[in-house]
Amino acid sequence: MSIEFDNEKIPVVFVDSQCVVCNGLVEWILARDKKEIFTFAGLNSDSFSEIKATKGLIDVPDSVVLYDGGEIYYKSTAVLRIFQKLRFPWSWLQFVGQAIPEQWRNGIYDWIARNRYGWFGQTEEDFCKMPDPKYRDRFLS
Repeated sequence: MSIEFDNEKIPVVFVDSQCVVCNGLVEWILARDKKEIFTFAGLNSDSFSEIKATKGLIDVPDSVVLYDGGEIYYKSTAVLRIFQKLRFPWSWLQFVGQAIPEQWRNGIYDWIARNRYGWFGQTEEDFCKMPDPKYRDRFLS
């Protein structure tokens, strides 16, 4: 699947595609994204390289990145914006999360990110458990 990044209506979730936790997040989103809002790709994908070049990004944190409406969101803010787009009851998590200062949210996020491989491991292949074939068209190359 190819994506036009000028089309700012397609939210794309970029993750470390070899991270077990990140893969779990993608599966969690797919199970709850009944409107099929999100598309997914790895941080090491050509799609993300294209966005970085287009937006002039050099130093991007190894985290969940959401490209939505032409804007790029990182870490806990990306996760909260994903929650916001999902149906109730998940959408209310965005409001709960916003009550926590961003510095604190990202502190917790960074702590988990630093330890994720040690706690949960990583895979040799991108997207360790490719979801059900019905979702394949929601993954960018």
